[in-house]
Amino acid sequence: MASGNPGAASNTTNTSGGSPSINAADTAQGPIYHCEPSVPPTPVLGPGGFPFTVRCIYDPFWMADLWLDRGKSNWDDWSRRMRLFAGIKGLTKWLDGTLKLPDQATYPEAHRIWKINDDALRAFIFGNISQGDYHAVSHLQESHAVFEELRKRHDLSLLEKFDLFKNALDIRFNVNTPLSETIHEIMTIHAKIVDMGIMEPDHLKCILLASALLDQPEFHHIQVAIMDVEDSPDFSSNTILRLLEREGSLQRFRSAFGAVKGDRATKATCSICKSANHTENFCIRPGGKMAGQSLDKARAAQRAASGKPPRQRRKRPSQPATGTPSANAPTTSTHQITTGTHPIVINGLLYYPVLDAVAPPQYQ
Repeated sequence: MASGNPGAASNTTNTSGGSPSINAADTAQGPIYHCEPSVPPTPVLGPGGFPFTVRCIYDPFWMADLWLDRGKSNWDDWSRRMRLFAGIKGLTKWLDGTLKLPDQATYPEAHRIWKINDDALRAFIFGNISQGDYHAVSHLQESHAVFEELRKRHDLSLLEKFDLFKNALDIRFNVNTPLSETIHEIMTIHAKIVDMGIMEPDHLKCILLASALLDQPEFHHIQVAIMDVEDSPDFSSNTILRLLEREGSLQRFRSAFGAVKGDRATKATCSICKSANHTENFCIRPGGKMAGQSLDKARAAQRAASGKPPRQRRKRPSQPATGTPSANAPTTSTHQITTGTHPIVINGLLYYPVLDAVAPPQYQ
């Protein structure tokens, strides 16, 4: 049975005999892959007459630095190399999942060989991926499931897909650059776009909506929210639209709340008289723009400038005209006093004698 560990190196020594074998020696880099001994010398037929033989999982030409890593965005190079390796070893049907596990009761030997090969390929994949990817897929029991989960983990996000299209459209042939290099660049991007598969209309709508958020720091949190949910099975353009609609509602709330708060926080203050009820534009003191004018006129001008209607004056209750007594009011006559022309001094005070007086009338 094959075994593997992230970071493991691979090596082999051939032994004599009809079946291939690989020693399970350990190195400083980790355990070495090995094939299971006692391999049947002839193929075992499985469902549909498919011949099953144990494959020796070993590739001395696998580049040591070709590790699948999301930080390097190297899924294209790594997956292409892994497909080539599976094809050389006759394990393509294991990797792409087209060869199913034979029934153990009907094809016991084919079932056993299928498991040996699949476990070996799975271990080889584990030995050439990052630690983070290993923890994400190590629970999966078949190599095809591991490979597909890795593909999903390393699939381009909506914004990355848009950036890929943009880069493709920005490519230009240049007399200072060899045409072969530009052609290779175009073919590489084309292959990446083709690998994305046929784009559904809603997927294109998602890309257009997400791309409109690029280069806008104020909407960075929406971009993060989209990236968090785009792997969800029910993700669609409606998901993005709901995020945008919610952001629009928050903007309207912030605008309304900020206006009210601003009105309360920024009361007018006059720099001339330091009053908190007006500014220098309506100040009637010397130095103000309405200096010398009446207070009522300044107030009216301030209300007009703020869009408020003129203030209506309150009407005072009417009073009877002067000299016209009401029906019930008592009437009085004028008390006239005629004084003499020669005052009398008593204890240092002047007194004028009364010559004639009209006494007030008596009321009944």
